Amino acid sequence: MLLVDVVPRPITQDDVLWERYSQIEHTRVVLAYPKVDPSHLPVLLPLCIAKFEDSTLLEQSAQDAYEELAPQALRSGTGRRISGWLTSQASIGTVARHLASVMLQHPPPFGQATWLRLQDPATLWWLWSFLAPAQRRVLLGPIETFWLLDPAGQLTALKSEAAPTIEAPAALQLSPGQWQDIACIGPLNLALREWGQAHAAGGRFQRLCIGAHAAVRRAQMAGFNDRHDQAAYARYALEIHPQFDTHALVQARLAGRNADDYFTGLIDDIDEQEWRRIAHECALVAAG
Repeated sequence: MLLVDVVPRPITQDDVLWERYSQIEHTRVVLAYPKVDPSHLPVLLPLCIAKFEDSTLLEQSAQDAYEELAPQALRSGTGRRISGWLTSQASIGTVARHLASVMLQHPPPFGQATWLRLQDPATLWWLWSFLAPAQRRVLLGPIETFWLLDPAGQLTALKSEAAPTIEAPAALQLSPGQWQDIACIGPLNLALREWGQAHAAGGRFQRLCIGAHAAVRRAQMAGFNDRHDQAAYARYALEIHPQFDTHALVQARLAGRNADDYFTGLIDDIDEQEWRRIAHECALVAAG
């Protein structure tokens, strides 16, 4: 199965995906979400790679997914419409209903309906790293493997050690701490887009992302609630050092902060040479 988010870029007659997309049945992931436009709902498409037409669609969708990750494409803000590729023994309708159930969440403290946009691979990839094994099993339900491209363009298989379940699983329960982690996803993805070096990070990418996530949590704890401030924390963790904000120069700016100051304003006049010094000295401290 192919999961598509048509909101970033609708599939039109001029699109390379159009021919097969227009021929096969679409199964929408229908959420009981207030005032949702039906045309904004994710779409599941059947894929049987034994069929030439479907194998072509698979190839075309993979190419489309890679092109969406080009730095210039990400900076354009068009988003990613290829969510990923799913394998399951269950019917496409069963998978769609399961996805709808896990996408609709009621976070504390008020329990208001929230759309957890798992059709966005940039969201799902981060969320997966926050979940315990049992939660991952619940998230997948009847899905055996959910394939997606991570932000560095690596094909990633999300799968659980437990067997998939056709029966209705327990509801996905997320802790308050995990909701705080989820609140980091937007700033983290903004930082990755501005950084634009995920493809070049190689084996360091996972470690850099862990440091960026920790930096956003520190920004939250410091009371910086603006998403651009939080994204700046993440970006400097990626570009300078994961612990850049422990450096005396940054600490001095934080110490002189007023209640209404933005982090980006506090560090705006730190020049390139000073950032190189911060990176070097933080690395020395980390090396012991």
